[in-house]
Amino acid sequence: MILELLAVGDRGKFKGRFSPLLLRKVCDAYRDSAIMAAPRRKIRSGIDKKDDIFLECAVEAGADYVISGDRHLTAIGNFEGILIVTPADFLRITR
Repeated sequence: MILELLAVGDRGKFKGRFSPLLLRKVCDAYRDSAIMAAPRRKIRSGIDKKDDIFLECAVEAGADYVISGDRHLTAIGNFEGILIVTPADFLRITR
């Protein structure tokens, strides 16, 4: 997941907006504060196979939410009771 975060930060609408050093700092902070989960179950969402790791980790960790700007993930909406929401939606829900 960290590798995917680094890759996304260097392409598309994010390309050039963040320095490599800032991306590394964000990933380090993410790693330091995250609950690490090694999925024991493979999930096939059928939408974008690169996103399956996020669902696998969320299920393994017993997450309540997956927060993402990825439209493939947010289109799922709910996976086994885990809400998949955008950052803006998450802030609205939890305020």
